[in-house]
Amino acid sequence: MKGVFEISGNSRYDDLITERYHFPSQYLSEARQLENDWILYRETRVSGGRMAYIATAFVERIDPDEADPTHYYARIRDYLPFDDAVSYRDKDGRFAERFLRDMARPGDAGRTLRGKSVRTLDDDDFVVIVNQGLSETLHPDNRIRLELDERHIDDATAALLADDFGERRISKHAHARRPASCRRCANQDGWRNADGRRCTDCAASRVRSAADPRATRNREDAYGRAHDLRAGEARQKGRNRGQWP
Repeated sequence: MKGVFEISGNSRYDDLITERYHFPSQYLSEARQLENDWILYRETRVSGGRMAYIATAFVERIDPDEADPTHYYARIRDYLPFDDAVSYRDKDGRFAERFLRDMARPGDAGRTLRGKSVRTLDDDDFVVIVNQGLSETLHPDNRIRLELDERHIDDATAALLADDFGERRISKHAHARRPASCRRCANQDGWRNADGRRCTDCAASRVRSAADPRATRNREDAYGRAHDLRAGEARQKGRNRGQWP
């Protein structure tokens, strides 16, 4: 069962959203339904939050909080931040989640969301939200730069990109291992560039590894060797010109 975990800027909980989500026992029954499946993180309005979905992640298991018997931890892996936040309500006023769309009065959304910091989510809504959140990474205009065009990808990756963006594709994309470091942004924590946007090169690598993890590792190794070779040549030229010791 898919779900939503709500987060806020001034949370009193022991959250580290790439690894764990801390919650009180009142949400335990809902959280148990989300074990071994994917969730979305949604920022609330508190402390300037965007009221938007910002990432997806996999809930591995639920553990008790040994320091506080009234709280629990959802253990997280495969955290995948979105290219851009996805609003919980689009410009036409349509809510992203079905239980909000089913409200008799749309103005009651804030009241309806109270006490639902952990909740289940329809599979179809999950697919639509993640599709929007990763739209930049998989946009056709980015495919050439990211070497996801037909000239650079193998048949398995082409099939993955051609697939309708259903749950299978989302899971493969999010579950694929990212490279140890990015050749473009050199950032290993959250894959964010200097302007705070998600690095699409990192995301593209995950798409390739979703199709064939071995091919991606080989590609990364080749990039690494080429990078080291070019760096060595540059250092030698610098020594020849007296620029480096």
